[in-house]
Amino acid sequence: MLALVSGALAGERPLLLVANQGDATISLIDPAQNRQTALFAEGTAPIVVHEAATSPDGRLAYLPLYGDSGVGKPGIDGDTILVIDIASQKIVNRLKFPHGVRPHCAIYDHGSNLLYVT
Repeated sequence: MLALVSGALAGERPLLLVANQGDATISLIDPAQNRQTALFAEGTAPIVVHEAATSPDGRLAYLPLYGDSGVGKPGIDGDTILVIDIASQKIVNRLKFPHGVRPHCAIYDHGSNLLYVT
């Protein structure tokens, strides 16, 4: 899974946010320099990040924890969306649902300034 963090922070180049599902980590990649600039653990195994959306200013990333299996397959249902501060490269919040809902397909609507998750 890749997400472009465009205009990541004022004066910085865009970055790629990569969810490494196999090892439950998140990478920040500088595509202009073709190198990884950060790698950090989600701390959520066996449930892993499925995709990501970023805030309009590129400061925050929202990463739904779908579950521990593929779409439509039996497994543990995720109930959390991680919120990551791109600059500090830290998880700054965990948005919890009251039960497993397999949050999926996060999209940040820049017009309404709302995060939509199926």
